[in-house]
Amino acid sequence: MDAIVKTSTNLNANVIYMLMHTLKLGLVMGYTALRMNDVMFGVPQIREVKTGVGSINPNCVNIMTTGHQTALQIVVIEAACSDEMQRIARDPDAEGINVVGATCVGQDLQSRINGCFIGQYANNFGTEPLVASGLIDAVVSEFNCTFPGLTQIARHEGVKLIATDDVALIKDAKLVSWSPERARDVAKEVVLMAVEAFKSRKRVERFGSVKKAKVRFSERFVAENMERIVEILAEGKVKGIAAVVSCSNLVSGGHDVLIVDLTKELLKKDILVWTAGCTAYALQGLGFMSEEGLEYSCEGLRDVCSELGLPPVWDFGICMCIARIATIAEMFAERLGLDLPDLSIVASAPQWLEEQALGDGAFALDCGFLLHVYPDPFTSGSRVVNRITEELPRLTGGRLLIEKDAVKTAEIMERHILKRRGS
Repeated sequence: MDAIVKTSTNLNANVIYMLMHTLKLGLVMGYTALRMNDVMFGVPQIREVKTGVGSINPNCVNIMTTGHQTALQIVVIEAACSDEMQRIARDPDAEGINVVGATCVGQDLQSRINGCFIGQYANNFGTEPLVASGLIDAVVSEFNCTFPGLTQIARHEGVKLIATDDVALIKDAKLVSWSPERARDVAKEVVLMAVEAFKSRKRVERFGSVKKAKVRFSERFVAENMERIVEILAEGKVKGIAAVVSCSNLVSGGHDVLIVDLTKELLKKDILVWTAGCTAYALQGLGFMSEEGLEYSCEGLRDVCSELGLPPVWDFGICMCIARIATIAEMFAERLGLDLPDLSIVASAPQWLEEQALGDGAFALDCGFLLHVYPDPFTSGSRVVNRITEELPRLTGGRLLIEKDAVKTAEIMERHILKRRGS
């Protein structure tokens, strides 16, 4: 609330004070979003999942999720999986009902729930082609990233757009207001709208690839394997860790392009990649979270991952899970007797877009990490630029790197990591 007031007209105009407040908000966002989900649904456990549109059955009623609020979507999934709704769906010749994950809420759900929730199939800009595929009957949205472009595609495909919160209300969407008291009734209403849309959907053949992925690493996993991980880092088989997190966009070379290119370059340099948010699905969908990812890895990282039966890219969930990554960094710092800025850990939001990305970036700078971003943040005024680029290392230890070239970025990150290893 303090931040909202300060950004109103004719109030705080002290640039330095507002930048410091932004850093504070990064911490608040990261820890609050992460811990609330864990309190309600538990700390995620590693599991192997299927991914790729080839896993989506065109003969089922398929409901796609968009947003970030797991609590709202879980109620819809419970309704869709119920015997009552499954029976109703079979009346119009459907084989059943599936819920298809997309954006961050799907990234979270894939490690928390089974049943008719079949996994994660799109990040932010992947939602539009998924709706255009002819596989989807309804889109249920409760927050960003719900793009306005879905309206025209949904209209053409006969897909029902449903918002359970008016913050996600785009054109043509039906608002079905969610409340704790009416949660189950609202969920049933949503599912029935999807069943109705299925009746008029043109049937398509199953298409696309199917891949496997190991998802949802956590601080619990790292704690259980701390000594072995520290040993691997000390031996130098893995030089360090890069947290490649946050959104995708269309201006950093194209959808997912810089995310994928940077990840490949980091793996070539024996740098383990941790990821969360829309970057996670960009890598998950291409096989980086399975043994396929080892083909891009250098010998040291490849040998370690093969020995442990782990992929070279570790998924930590939604974009706000930067706090989970920071929690693990704190565990490393305590174990090694170091401060956070002294760790061989770097961060990148290579295709940042949404406000959550700003929060992730602020959190990384709070931790004292080297943070890579692209495109350039929208800044003006010499004092602002000077504070962010030159004086921040003296405040938190964090450093800001703005670079569009994946090769150059990976080289700078590697040098930073090697410097930390030598200190």
